[in-house]
Amino acid sequence: MKKIMTFIIMLALTFSVAGTAYGNGYKVTSELWIRAVIDTREKGPVEAVWEKGGEDSTAAGDQVIWGYFYASPDDVSWGSLQNPDLFVKIWFDRGGRVDVNFFHVSVPGIDVYSDYPYDGTPDEHATATMSRRYIRQYYKDSRSNMDVTYEDGEAPAGYQPFGNPSGHSITDDLRIGTVINTLEKGGIDAVWRKGGEDATEDGHKVVWGHFYANPDDVSWGCENNP
Repeated sequence: MKKIMTFIIMLALTFSVAGTAYGNGYKVTSELWIRAVIDTREKGPVEAVWEKGGEDSTAAGDQVIWGYFYASPDDVSWGSLQNPDLFVKIWFDRGGRVDVNFFHVSVPGIDVYSDYPYDGTPDEHATATMSRRYIRQYYKDSRSNMDVTYEDGEAPAGYQPFGNPSGHSITDDLRIGTVINTLEKGGIDAVWRKGGEDATEDGHKVVWGHFYANPDDVSWGCENNP
């Protein structure tokens, strides 16, 4: 009996240390659960792995958590901690709204789910693809809703880019930059933060990171607010 009790205690401790993983999906907070399933060519649907990037609070009282999902290297050859497939930015607005923003940065379709407050049954579900790059699932006043944005790589009719960012060198041959059109100051150069890089078994190279607004320019600017 003593051995059985010891095993049960050890099992409980192991489950507690595991922390955020709850069967399929992850609890980002005590009340918010998210999940992503990648429809791979090699194995069909596989559970994506969640990696938290960071979190912070704004001066106004909003909270942000960000991270990404990636394919496990145990499932596919291109799976890697340094090869994100789906970025996630979660915004807890001071007014009570919760935005769960999914950004598809892969090739296969990815099913995305969220549940808030967490009760074990997903409130929202959609599939992110190369043409449905951005999915926003949001919650307010005990209700959930969702927006899906379709992308074709073309700017809207009549749109002209503005600004001329100095940019950041990613490789010897690649330089990228972005300008954020803020309400407070108009166009401002965004700051680049490199997250990591890796190479696949097939010889492909991946570099990832994010842009954020400089806190010297706007009050909500922060390295942990992509």
